[in-house]
Amino acid sequence: MNSNDVTLQGMGGEGAKKAIIGDCKSFAMHFFDKLNQIAFWMDLDENFVCVNDTTCKALGYSREELQAMTLCDIIPGHEKNMWKERWEEARRHGSYRGEFSLLTRNGDIFRADISFIYFESSEKQRMIGLVKKLDCADELDGELEQSGNLYRNFVDNLHLGIIVTTPEMEIISVNQWVKNRFPEIDVSRRPKCYNVFHGSPDARICNCCPLIISLNDGKPHESYFDRMIGNEHIAFRIVSSTVKDRRGRVIAAIITMEDITDRKQAEKERRMLEQQVLQARHLEAIGSLAAGIAHEINTPIQFVGDNTRFLSESFESIRKLLTGCDMLWGKAVKGEDSRALDEERTRLKKETDIDYIMDEIPGALEQTLDGVNRVAKIVRSMKDFAHQGTDEKSMSDINQMLESTLTIARNELKYVADVITELDP
Repeated sequence: MNSNDVTLQGMGGEGAKKAIIGDCKSFAMHFFDKLNQIAFWMDLDENFVCVNDTTCKALGYSREELQAMTLCDIIPGHEKNMWKERWEEARRHGSYRGEFSLLTRNGDIFRADISFIYFESSEKQRMIGLVKKLDCADELDGELEQSGNLYRNFVDNLHLGIIVTTPEMEIISVNQWVKNRFPEIDVSRRPKCYNVFHGSPDARICNCCPLIISLNDGKPHESYFDRMIGNEHIAFRIVSSTVKDRRGRVIAAIITMEDITDRKQAEKERRMLEQQVLQARHLEAIGSLAAGIAHEINTPIQFVGDNTRFLSESFESIRKLLTGCDMLWGKAVKGEDSRALDEERTRLKKETDIDYIMDEIPGALEQTLDGVNRVAKIVRSMKDFAHQGTDEKSMSDINQMLESTLTIARNELKYVADVITELDP
């Protein structure tokens, strides 16, 4: 055998190996596709990579539709963050198993046991999901029937609503409290709870439904909704939880309902009362502020008024003096005795007190102008202080804002403190 024969044999052996691997892959895919069980492959981002025929038939989607979906699309209430620890557990131990509620295309819910198996393919991390449907209805009926009259008498006398559903969210039992408020519920027909409480037979489950979340994580969850019953608007608080058998399987769910209409009304009235008290306090504060501002304005207004009256009286004296001077001038022109005229002039000056008036008028005018400026400053400060804000940002003078605030609050501050400002220009 020459070297060429060895090379050909080696190539032939490698080709046979590839053919065997290809046959194994084809067989595995054929076996996976024809498996009489819901099965799928997905990546660690929960995107479906491959689904079999049974999965498509059970969920009502085509293969192409499912491969464009993620796990959260068929498990209502499922959030990606809650699965991180589960995926990590599957990587460490090779698999993870749990019970979940799956949502079909037409809105039906069924309970399933899912085993997630971790593996690596072509250096890519994958999960195989093997799904087993759980039929809990008959078992649930039997276990609930054993509780008998004791259970019925107990729940019928509660001041709460009690609703029992299957894992598929079908209502199978309600107490008298619920019957009185929702007489349309016919448990013999096993209506879906979301069809009843959303008021439409075409209603579909939403991802925020507390019941579906409880069915998936096994924990209690609560929610609130309003409903018109007759002519009354009723507010309800609902809490969902699950019932498990001895093997830990979810066989039912319980919803408790509470009428919180009176509580909400009381809370509304309490908030209104608080708002009224707050408004009264605001009005009281505004009244106190207004009184202080009025006091601050009144002080300069008083001496402005006093000075104005003084100037008015002084004007009359000056006019009297001028009139007398005109008379004296006329007498002087006629050549009357100058001594007598001088005595008359002295008498007029003394009578009108003109020297005092001439000394006081400049001070009165200065005081009056100061009072006017003080009032104007207070008014400007009030305007700045009460200026309504806008949605747009703009430059503001902080020094002016501080001065305006101090001016408005001066009447309150002056009794307790002397305010000295040292503001940067």
